[in-house]
Amino acid sequence: MFCKWCGNTIQLTDKTCPSCGRETPPIADCGGLYNLNCSNNTSDSSEEMSHADLNNDLAIEELKSIYLRDRKKINRRVTFIWIYMLVLAAMIVILGICIDKNNDNISRMEEVISEIKKDIVQEEEAINEETQTETIEYERETDIPQNEGGLNNG
Repeated sequence: MFCKWCGNTIQLTDKTCPSCGRETPPIADCGGLYNLNCSNNTSDSSEEMSHADLNNDLAIEELKSIYLRDRKKINRRVTFIWIYMLVLAAMIVILGICIDKNNDNISRMEEVISEIKKDIVQEEEAINEETQTETIEYERETDIPQNEGGLNNG
């Protein structure tokens, strides 16, 4: 903590500044950590502000403006992070929907492919049966005895 009057470092428990000897206000009078409007004027007399008081008030105002500026920057960053997270979440949901639809399409395609394979196997079996039947018929038709047919071996 710093002395309001001279700016020297003081302990939180000090009631007077060891450097300038002026009384320091209790922390409760300062309104907590962020309220920098801490008045140490306990007397009701309207004394003119000293040069140190004026510098101290200017420093307080500067610290306030720095604090507010930094706070705005942090708020902007936090807002950006929230927007980024929402967009990312939306993209994940959309990707999940697309993957789900693709899985449905893939499963339908696999069903169609398996049906086509079954049809091909049935067609092959039918062709094999026809080929065997034709082969047997051809062999019967061409199985003519050698002596018949007008060929003489002798």
